[in-house]
Amino acid sequence: MSANKEIYEADAELAALISTTAATGEPLRIIAGGKTYRVLVAPDERARPVEGIRAAAGTWSDLDVEEVKAYLAERRRQPGRPPVEL
Repeated sequence: MSANKEIYEADAELAALISTTAATGEPLRIIAGGKTYRVLVAPDERARPVEGIRAAAGTWSDLDVEEVKAYLAERRRQPGRPPVEL
């Protein structure tokens, strides 16, 4: 990978194509100088966990906390795998 860290401003048409690529997940093909380039837009990895947390918020509100804690304590006392027989 190149050490060149220059940032180039995309014109309106290219910016719209990149936005569509990001939304659909489909690669964008760009032809420049007789060569074809395939451009993929990586999803924002920081946004995914936040979306998951927001979706899960309140979903356990109907659970009895003490019952859940007792269940987890019991599961910790049980072996996680069956014994190995040689």
